[in-house]
Amino acid sequence: SRTMAKQLAVVSLICLVCSVALISYSVRKYFRLRRQTEELEEQAGHDTLTGALTTERFCRDAQKLIEEHPERKYAVSYMDFENFKYVNDVFGYDSGDQILKIYSERMLEQLQEGELFCRSTADCFLSLRCYQDKEQLQKRQQQADNAFSNSDYLPGKHRMTVACGFCCIEDVVEQLDVMGLVDRANYAQKTVKNLSDSHYAFYNESIRQKMFGEIRIADQLKSAVENREFLVYIQPKVCPFKGRVCSGEALVRWQTQDGQFLPPDSFIPVFERKRTIGVVDEYVFEEVCRLLRQRFREGKPVVPVSVNVSKIRLYTPDFVKVYTDIKRRYGIPDGVLEIEFTETTACENLEYMGEIVDELHKNGFLCSLDDFGTGYSSLGMLKNLSIDTLKLDAQFFRNTLNIEKAQLVIRGVIGLIRKLKIQTVAEGIETADQVKFLKECGCDLIQGYYYYRPMPALDFLKLLDKNGGET
Repeated sequence: SRTMAKQLAVVSLICLVCSVALISYSVRKYFRLRRQTEELEEQAGHDTLTGALTTERFCRDAQKLIEEHPERKYAVSYMDFENFKYVNDVFGYDSGDQILKIYSERMLEQLQEGELFCRSTADCFLSLRCYQDKEQLQKRQQQADNAFSNSDYLPGKHRMTVACGFCCIEDVVEQLDVMGLVDRANYAQKTVKNLSDSHYAFYNESIRQKMFGEIRIADQLKSAVENREFLVYIQPKVCPFKGRVCSGEALVRWQTQDGQFLPPDSFIPVFERKRTIGVVDEYVFEEVCRLLRQRFREGKPVVPVSVNVSKIRLYTPDFVKVYTDIKRRYGIPDGVLEIEFTETTACENLEYMGEIVDELHKNGFLCSLDDFGTGYSSLGMLKNLSIDTLKLDAQFFRNTLNIEKAQLVIRGVIGLIRKLKIQTVAEGIETADQVKFLKECGCDLIQGYYYYRPMPALDFLKLLDKNGGET
C-alpha cells in the first residue's frame, strides 16, 4: 500500500506538472494570438501606401480624443491636391504614388501628441489638430505644404498646390460627430479649390448658410422633376453664310414652386457634387424629344438640337440604351438629336469615349465635343473620336493679348477641323468683327449673344417658324 501511495503521488505530480505546462502553453498562445491580432488591427487601420490612418480608424480615434479632452481646441482639416490627375496622366502612376507618400511624410512629421493624420481617398487627406489660435493653425498647414512643394522629387519641377479647409469645433453650431466635421471642412476646402490667390478656408457662418442652401437645393430635386419645374431654354446656332438658325443647344433653367428663378450655376454644380445631375440631363433630353415630336406631327420646320450630358451620366452603363429608348419612344428620326459632352470628359478615357460615340452613331445620334481648347489633349484627340461637331470655346475669342497670333491659331484650327469633315461651331461670340473673321475662316455655325441669347423653347420654335429649319 505504501508503494501504491508513492506511485499515486508520482502520478499526481506528473499530472500537476502537465497541467501547469498546458496552462503555461495556453497562456503563451493566448498572448501570442492577441499580439498578432493587435498587429493585424494596427496594420488594417493604416493606409498601405502612405502609412497614414484609414478613414475608419481616423474617425474612431478622433472621436475618442475629442470626447476625452473637451478642454482642447480641436480642428479637422481636409486637404486636396489640385490637378492631381494631370500628374498621373503625364508622369505616370508611380510618380503620383510617390507624391502621395512624400506629402504624408511631411504631414506626419508635424504631428504632435493628441493629433491624427489620415489618407481619406486618392489624393485627399484629413487631419485632427490642436491649436491655440487659427492663425497658428493655418501657419502650420502652410509650412507642411511649402515643405512638400519644395521637395526635390516632384516630377518635371511641377509645382503641386494643396487646397485646405478647416473646421474648428468652436465654430460649429450643431452637435456633430467627426464625419460631420469632415464634411464641413471639405465644404470649406471646395470654396478655395483651383483659386489662384487663396488656398485655405475656415468653415464659418457664411459657408454654413451656403452649405445648407445647397442641401435644400439637393433635397428639392425629386419634387422639382415631379412638378416639372425645370424649364428648357434653347440657344440658337446661326449659319453666318445663310443668315438663319440651323440648329440649337438645349439648356436648363429652374423656376421653383414659389416663383423663384434659379440660373444653372446655382444648382447644376450642386447636383454634380451629389452625383444626381444625370436626372436633370435625362429630364431635359426627354423634354426636347417631346418638343420635336410635336413639331414633326405638325409638319413644321425642325433643326438638330444638342443636349448636354454630364460626365456622371455618360459613364453610367445604361446611358446609350436609356437615351436610345427615349428617342425611339418619341419617334425622333436619326440625325436630329446631338449629344454634347466636354473635351475634359472625353480626355479622361479616350478609348471608352470612342466606344460611346460609335454606339451613339449606330443609334442615330450626332455627337458634339464642347469646350474645345480648354484641355491639353485637344489635337491628339481628334484622330481618335469620330465626332460630328466641334465647338470652339469662347476663350479663343476673349482677353487675347496678341490678336494676330490668336487669329492665326483660330484660322489654323478651323482649317484642320474642316479637313477632318467635322462641323465647326464658335460659341460665346458677341461682336460683328468676330462674326466677320469667323465667316472668313469658314466657320460653319456661330452661337452667342451677337445673334441670340438662350430663350424659352417655345420662343425658339417661333423663331424657326420665321426664319430657320428644314421641313
